[in-house]
Amino acid sequence: MVCIGFLDQWFRLWKPFFFRLVLAAWLGIFGSASIVFGAEWSVAPSFRSEGQFYDNLRLTTQPHRSVWAMRVSPSVGLTYATEVLTLKASPKFENVRYYSQDPIKSTFNNYFLPMLASYRREVDRLGLDVSINRDNALIGELQETGVVTNVIPRNFRRVRGSWDRSITERVTWLNSYQFTDVTYNQTGGSSLRDYQVNAGSVGTQYHWSEETRVHATAWYSNYHVPQNGFRAHGPGIELGFSERISETLSLSALGGFRYVRTTLDGNGQRHTDTNLTWLFGMSMDKTWERTHMTVGYSRTLNPSGLGVLFVTDRVDLVVDHQLTHTLSTSLRGRFNNNDKIGASSAVSGVSNSQYWKLSPALSWRVTEDWSMDLSYRYSQRIFKTSSGGTAHSNAVFLAFIYTLPEWAFSR
Repeated sequence: MVCIGFLDQWFRLWKPFFFRLVLAAWLGIFGSASIVFGAEWSVAPSFRSEGQFYDNLRLTTQPHRSVWAMRVSPSVGLTYATEVLTLKASPKFENVRYYSQDPIKSTFNNYFLPMLASYRREVDRLGLDVSINRDNALIGELQETGVVTNVIPRNFRRVRGSWDRSITERVTWLNSYQFTDVTYNQTGGSSLRDYQVNAGSVGTQYHWSEETRVHATAWYSNYHVPQNGFRAHGPGIELGFSERISETLSLSALGGFRYVRTTLDGNGQRHTDTNLTWLFGMSMDKTWERTHMTVGYSRTLNPSGLGVLFVTDRVDLVVDHQLTHTLSTSLRGRFNNNDKIGASSAVSGVSNSQYWKLSPALSWRVTEDWSMDLSYRYSQRIFKTSSGGTAHSNAVFLAFIYTLPEWAFSR
C-alpha cells in the first residue's frame, strides 16, 4: 500500500508533463522513420452537422423538459505508413449547443484526439494507443455503462503501450500496460469524482491453425478514487479463443476470474472487502451478401465517475444492411446490468441499475461527397432500489455529412 501511495503521489506531480512526453515521443518516431524509409501519407477530412431532439436527455425520473441540440463536428483522418511504422490519427472537434429551459450547461466545445502507432521488426511489434478527449460525461459514460447522467465536461486521457514478440511461428508473447486518468468539471454541485486506473497484462497466444487462435493472459489492475478514498485492485486470469468457421462466420469467447480487494475510507472508518469475480464474454460475427451482423455478450469490471466499481453484464447487437447502392439501414441495440461490488456498496447515493437502448437508422448517400443520416433512439434506465423507478427517453437525430476527397501521396 505504501508503494501504491508513492506511485499515486509521483504521478500527480508529473501528470502535466506525462502526456506531453508521449506526444513528443510519437512525433519523434514519426519524423525519424520518414528519413530512413519511404513513406505514404493520406488525409481524409470531413464535416458533420447534426440536429438532435431529446424528450429526456438525462434519463431522469424527475420532472424535466424536452431538449433540442445542434452539433457541428469537423474531423480529419490522418495516416502515415512506412515498411516498419504505421501511424494513424483521427482528430475531431465538436461544438454542441443545447436549447432547453432545464438548468443544464448550454454549450460544449469538445475534442477527441485518438492516435495509434505500430512499429514492427522481424520478431517484435511495439504498439502505442493514445486518447486525449474532452467531452461531456453524458455522452462519454452513459452510452458505455448506462450509469452516469450528468451533463458536465469530462477530461479523458488514456495511454496504452504493448509489446508483442514472436517466440516461434505459432507462439506469440503478449505484454501491455494501460493508464487512464479521468477528471470532471466539479462546478454546479456535481457528484462525479476524478479517478485513475492502472492495468497491466502478460500472456501468450497460440496459432492452433490458420482459423483458430487461443490465448492465456494474466492481469493486474488498480482503480483509485482520491476524493472518496475508494480503491479496487487485484490480479486475474483469462483464457480465450477465436475461430474463423468460414469466410462469412467467426466466433470468439473468453473466460476467467479477477480477485478484487476493495477499500473505502470515510468518516474515520475503513470498509474492506474481497471478491472472486468470474468474468467472461463471447461474440459472433456473420456476413451475408448485403447484411452484416454482430452479436456479443460480456461480463466485465467497469470503473465509474460515481466513485465505485461495477460488475457489468452487457449484450450488444449490431446489424447493417445495404438496401440499394445509395441507401443503407442499420440497427444498434445494447443492454447493461450494473451491480456494485465489494466496498462499493458502502458508497451512498449510488444504486444498481439497468440500462438498455435500441436505435434504428437510415443512411442515404446523396452524392459522392454528401450523405444524410436519420436515426431514432429509445433508451430506458431502471433503478434497482427500494423506491424503484424507470426513466424513458426518446431521441431523434438528423445529420448531414460532407466528405472531401482523400488526399494521398508518397515520398
